This record gives sequence, C-alpha cells and structure tokens, in this order.
Amino acid sequence: MTSSNKQEDTAIVKQGTAAAAMAAPRLGAVMDIGAALLAPVEMQAAVLTEYADRRKFFFGWIQGQLVEGVHYGHPPGTRPQDRGKQWKSKPSLYKAGALMVIDLLRLRPEFHADKEIWAQLGSSSKNICFRCDLYSRDTGERVGEGRGQFEVGEKGMKANSAIKMAQKRSLVDACINSVPVAGDLFTQDCEDMTAAELNKRNPPTPVEPPKLITEKQSARLMSMSEDADMPAMVREGILTMLKREVVPRDLANGAIYKAKMAYQEANGVEYVKPEERPGSADTGQLEAQFEEPPPCDCMVLDENGVCQKCGNRIAGASTAEG
Repeated sequence: MTSSNKQEDTAIVKQGTAAAAMAAPRLGAVMDIGAALLAPVEMQAAVLTEYADRRKFFFGWIQGQLVEGVHYGHPPGTRPQDRGKQWKSKPSLYKAGALMVIDLLRLRPEFHADKEIWAQLGSSSKNICFRCDLYSRDTGERVGEGRGQFEVGEKGMKANSAIKMAQKRSLVDACINSVPVAGDLFTQDCEDMTAAELNKRNPPTPVEPPKLITEKQSARLMSMSEDADMPAMVREGILTMLKREVVPRDLANGAIYKAKMAYQEANGVEYVKPEERPGSADTGQLEAQFEEPPPCDCMVLDENGVCQKCGNRIAGASTAEG
C-alpha cells in the first residue's frame, strides 16, 4: 500500500469519526441519519434505534391529532373490504387534515401557477395548475412542494371552483410528499376520483338475484290459504303475498313455517295437510286403497264381522251373513 493510499484511508476514518460526533449532538433536534451511517456500528445502532423510536412516537402523535371523517376518511365507494392479509387502500387525506398537519409542524403554504405542468398538459385554457411550496415558519427554509391540476367543467365546476380544487390538490400533495409520516398514513387520489374510476378500483360486489318461490311452495301456500282451520289473518296474509309479482324463496319458506306455528297455536295440534287429517274424505279413500282383501272365502260372519267358520275378522263388515 502506498503512502498516498494510507493517507486517504486515514482521512476517511477521520471523516467517519467526525460525522459520528456531529450526529450524536443532533439527536435533540433533527437526526442526521446519513451522517450516522458513517459512524462505528455501536453508534449507528444507538442513533437508528433512537430514530425508529422517535418516528413511532411521532406516527402515533399525528394519528391522535386527526379525526376520521373530518381530517381524513374513505370517500363513498373506496372503503376497503376485509380481505384478510391482502393489501388494503389507505384513507384519503382531506384538505382539513393537510392544513392540520402543516400547522402542527409549523409550516406555511405558498401557491404559485404551475406553468411547467400546464405546458406539459397542452396549455389548455380549461386546465388550472398550481404548485404548493411549504416553508418552515421558524427558519423560512423551503421543505417541500406539491402539484395539483383541475379542469374547468370537471364535476360541473366553474373557473373559481376549479382554482380552489387545484390549490387543494397541490396542498394535499405537498403535505404527503414533504411529511413522510403523512405519506405512510394517507393517500389523496381517492377523494378526487370520479364514480367510474372508483368502480374500477373497488368494483361493486356482484349481488346474486334472489331465488324465487317454487311451484311446490306455491301449491302448499295456496292449500294453506284455503284451509278452514287456518286462522283467517294468516290466510289473508298468504293470499296477499302470493299476489306479489316476485316472491323470494326464503320469504315463502318463512311464510310456510309461520303458518304452521299459527295453526298449532290455534288448534292445539301440529299442522298436517288437510287431505292427511283423520276423518277427511281423502283419508278414507287412501285407507280404502290399502284395505286388505278378505282373509277367507267363508263369509259366515257374526254381528261383529267375525267369520264364524275360520275366526277371521272382515274389515268393514258389521252384520252376519248366512
């Protein structure tokens, strides 16, 4: 190694030591992370840990000063849905929130016509372009800038309103660009997006049409409405429902269940279809269909329908036959 190289290495070490010495006293003010990275590892750890703690504290403090719905929020159609661990959109920073952050950090905004962007957009007389510069109130130092554009006629706004909107956009942009914590927390594009753009970003969840009443349900409800043992109010309600142009399947199921409960409460027995109730004409026909044939050919019956020859009882018989 030549003497010149040794001198260069020595100079680098001295610069790193000086940078570390400069970084340490500045912990009470604004931390110079770039200078801290030239310091020995032990000092880097102390400086970076302090920086992370300060950032975390400032992050929470800023959040504590802002009120959702006043300073920031999710405009209609932009609130993220719960999708587990997937990415979720940030809330929009409103003008009131940008002014609050700027005031808390003792900054002041200045607005200027943004001719550069205006020219890039084609120099249209309808385009209103502004640049917002942020300055420290204490030192006068320029700490950041933001740009905003609004077109006359956009959202139905005239020239005066378009100027205010362009200034507002540049203000919010300057706040998000100049205050890193604000950029971590908020975005600005959602608030100013059109309904079509919002639908592209957060497409509405498709809603399946309701399943309609089935023929079987309709027949069951019609039978209930004609059942004399069903309470009159229930029968009237069923008929009114069946007159609707569209009857959802779930609604029909609910009506059937409620009708059964009303029948049970009124009659003291569980609901069964009219044709299946004891003593009905339909029930007699069903019983006749399944009636067993005479067990014998004797047909010598006593008054109780019992065959005197073989002892079998003949269903339906009540008199003796010779």
